[in-house]
Amino acid sequence: MNNNEIVKSIEQFYMDNIYPICPKLGDCNRGNSEKFSKKPKMSYIGREYSNSNKVPNLVFLSLDSGGNEEAMFTIDEIRKEVENKNDFNSTKGKEKGKHWFQTFNLSCLILEPFLHDLIKSENEVKPFIVHANSAKCNQGKKGRKQADNILFENCREYVLEELPLYKPDVIVSQGNKAWDAIGKADGEHKVIDTLSIEYEHNSKTVKMNIFIRDMNGRKFMHIPMFHPSYFRGYWEQKECLKINRFKITEKITELMNSNSSL
Repeated sequence: MNNNEIVKSIEQFYMDNIYPICPKLGDCNRGNSEKFSKKPKMSYIGREYSNSNKVPNLVFLSLDSGGNEEAMFTIDEIRKEVENKNDFNSTKGKEKGKHWFQTFNLSCLILEPFLHDLIKSENEVKPFIVHANSAKCNQGKKGRKQADNILFENCREYVLEELPLYKPDVIVSQGNKAWDAIGKADGEHKVIDTLSIEYEHNSKTVKMNIFIRDMNGRKFMHIPMFHPSYFRGYWEQKECLKINRFKITEKITELMNSNSSL
């Protein structure tokens, strides 16, 4: 499936199931808070995602969809917001620790072996990824704190149906709730293999497990990460991926070749 076909399938999925008014809204927003999302938020889908069989379909699955001040809900609206507002060339200091920058920074690390000179910074990698949320609404909590468990629990069935529509080769989960949304090791998207990687840092061995999962016959790599807001743990994981990039790239290539016949 190319980019246009995936966008249409995702839009149709949202319209059929949770958009513009989710059937579980009353259960999630029991207090009828005015800060609660006006609508469920769709995903960011870059314009080049899935347009080349030489580039892996890379999906990031994060937590809830941000603060209540956000007014972008559809794929087209979110695309324009990311393309026009998130210019990373001038990002410095603490700004580099923010979620969006770290997402695209990690995208560069994973996709550079496949895109080579086509990407030189976080700006160039924008069109090649998907960023989805494991809770489609948010509660507008102060300081953009994570939503209550009920939102993630109620959205889990939708996420499990949504993820296969992206035809992913790699899914990076950002935070435990995103990991939970992918499914249990012996249930949905079951684990069929494990790639163990490690590196030494300050006389300490940092270990990380990467899972190969099955999604209705399609195999994908699941990279479980801390959320970027937990900077120390996230940084260690990113360094581990960087040092083991050849091994990871080799495995991704193997999965892409396996999926090409589906």
